Amino acid sequence: MSAEPWKNLQMAYADAMWTWASVETQVFVIYLAAIGALNLDIRPIRAAFFSINSFEMRLTTTNAAVKERWGKVPRWIALLERCKKASGQRGRIAHREGRVFWPEKPHQKPLVVLCEPFWHHASPQNWGTAKSTGVDEDMLLQFKTEWHRLNYDLAEFGKDLWQQELQPTSPLATDSARSSKSKNSLRRRPESTSTLAAAQTISSVTIINDGPLLTLLSEGALIAHLPSQPSKLCQHNI
Repeated sequence: MSAEPWKNLQMAYADAMWTWASVETQVFVIYLAAIGALNLDIRPIRAAFFSINSFEMRLTTTNAAVKERWGKVPRWIALLERCKKASGQRGRIAHREGRVFWPEKPHQKPLVVLCEPFWHHASPQNWGTAKSTGVDEDMLLQFKTEWHRLNYDLAEFGKDLWQQELQPTSPLATDSARSSKSKNSLRRRPESTSTLAAAQTISSVTIINDGPLLTLLSEGALIAHLPSQPSKLCQHNI
């Protein structure tokens, strides 16, 4: 058997896990918006959030903040369920190893999959079990595709939340059918005069003081980190 199947499995695994890292980052962006952290130094918030080891608990924390601030938001509820599904998928591949299982019958082909380590009690002992419980290249590519879409949709939702913070007079396009007086509507917090003035001049880039670095966001997406200046929040037209 050539090395190509091994290489393909490794590349699919790496691509999937890199995509997963972006999903976790987008959940943090939504958490920042939910707790009204636009004008805050986010260093202690970030440290506290990422000190939570499991993604499930980070997601629970974010969901609690969203519900407390805005109530039930159908768009977020749908994203939450997709995040839970994706977390289960990630759990299937996070602690597995790549192994090859040789054919036991004439119609079978060599099988390269992610499965439990050799000494694990659930480690497959034959080709058939590995086929039914292992994760192959095609499944990894499927996970990656679903996570890419989830990452994009989370980023779009986070972008809408942050635009809501900067432009409090503009309705947030999360649920077009809800009334402004509905229990499910997003309740806007009071904005300072300086923040409102900044919102009037913003074009496409938001710069947030991140301690030693400045975080550049364009339409809710991360652009870059730059050396910080003393001001907590500044807007730049480009």
